[in-house]
Amino acid sequence: MKTINIYSCDFLKSFNILNYLKSFGIHNYFNIIINETVTEDTDFIFYGNFGYEHFKYTNHIKIFITQENLVPNFNICDYAIVNNSLLEENERCFYIPNGYRALYNIDNVITKYDSNLFDRKFCSCLISNYDKSCDPQRLDLSQYISKNYKQISFGGKFNNNTNGVIMHDSTSTFLEEYKFNCCFENAPKTEGYISERINLALYSKTIPIYLGTNKIKEFINEKAFINVNDFNDYYELIKFIEYIDNNENAYMDMLTCKKFIHKKNSLEELTKFLINIFEHGSILEHNYGNIFYTNLKTYTGYIHYSK
Repeated sequence: MKTINIYSCDFLKSFNILNYLKSFGIHNYFNIIINETVTEDTDFIFYGNFGYEHFKYTNHIKIFITQENLVPNFNICDYAIVNNSLLEENERCFYIPNGYRALYNIDNVITKYDSNLFDRKFCSCLISNYDKSCDPQRLDLSQYISKNYKQISFGGKFNNNTNGVIMHDSTSTFLEEYKFNCCFENAPKTEGYISERINLALYSKTIPIYLGTNKIKEFINEKAFINVNDFNDYYELIKFIEYIDNNENAYMDMLTCKKFIHKKNSLEELTKFLINIFEHGSILEHNYGNIFYTNLKTYTGYIHYSK
């Protein structure tokens, strides 16, 4: 079994590169050694978008991983695993939605009809950060539903009306109290961008009201959630929400139906992508004077590196 030496940097502290690779079964093909520092033996450097350390390293194959709404710049990285489909997939770039692995087990969450789930409070929404860079449709839609049908319960820092901000480790418990959850992406118009929001809602046994990319239908059964994009206007959307909210059979059918759709952008395909890198990877010519990624939430925000 071939041995590969890996170093990782610029990720959140909670991210573990070895666990990440094992989740795709890479350890079944290679003997993976995690380096604490970069040495001459280091074969690959995995890096994220939470720092600048990766700029130090120019003689190693570099793989950019992000679950944010970012596009890699191949002046800096050699390969990328991204969470939007704005770049065409090829041997250098692979698209897979945030939390795709978690969806494999999503259909084990609810296995039987439970009328108690129909008797819960109306709808939750968690928005912690809201500024001018965020798409205004999130706020417009939540306000429209609250004004024209029923009040939405905001548990985040923004617009909070639940007598306290819900902490991260209590998110699922909070969502489970409600029949619906507003799953509004920060950048709903970005093709292919899917955050963890809809996963959390489905795992918390609540029906997502989803505002985001239509690519979601390639991964989640469209009968398992309410897609804002399916309606001509907010009035039609509210009428449908009202129907599901007041019809127990329709609600439970949506809540208990099969959710996950197995697509080509699967764990197996990503495993093949990584195996190809580890077997045949090469270094591109890098230009470190340019940006290394673009923040697509604003379409203007660039992070620059100055030598």
